[in-house]
Amino acid sequence: MKTYEVDQEIAYYKIRISKEESAFFYFTLEACDNLCFYSTLEHETGQAYRDIEVRTTIEFQENMGQLFSKLAQSIEFEIIQKEIRSDN
Repeated sequence: MKTYEVDQEIAYYKIRISKEESAFFYFTLEACDNLCFYSTLEHETGQAYRDIEVRTTIEFQENMGQLFSKLAQSIEFEIIQKEIRSDN
């Protein structure tokens, strides 16, 4: 099994989702313990959507894609950015 290295690359996603759907999205990510890390980006009061940063290791990139595909069957969201980044 490959171990995590400090300078490893990570898969980075920026998700846009309605405020109403965001709680379910967060709950689902929490339920998939250790699959990814996420944080909500700053937003204005009354804004109808949330932008969420999601990061996972390259090893879990395929699993993350599967989770997004499954979530898309239940809720609407948009992946507005997807890239590989250095985790340093």
